[in-house]
Amino acid sequence: MSIKSFYVRRMLLQYDKQLVADRRIRRHMQLMGSSEVDPAQKRQLMVERVAQEVFENLLFSGSNNPVVEDVKKSLENELGEKLSFKFPPSKLDFEIYRETQDGPVKIDSYETSGLLNRLWNITLEKVDETML
Repeated sequence: MSIKSFYVRRMLLQYDKQLVADRRIRRHMQLMGSSEVDPAQKRQLMVERVAQEVFENLLFSGSNNPVVEDVKKSLENELGEKLSFKFPPSKLDFEIYRETQDGPVKIDSYETSGLLNRLWNITLEKVDETML
């Protein structure tokens, strides 16, 4: 009796996926389950992880998630102008445009870094407010 190579390869690929998932779970458990980390630090780690997800959704996927929309509206209210975040497929970096009466105007890289810093701070604040 012989085992076909297709089945062996499929079994090994599945096993490899399980090993990768196990490593992720162990790393997560190590970060979250460490007895040396107090609850406030654990909460802050979780807030930062969720904020990173919201931040990336806002910049790269344009999600309609209520928290993402709230963060974007807060930044626009603070600046007093409407912004659009675009990630052109032909370019490696995203672009931020200011909506004007004459159409969208690209924001320069110096101002973009300041906007991203402020956007990150707003995202952290919003996630911290909404998290239990």
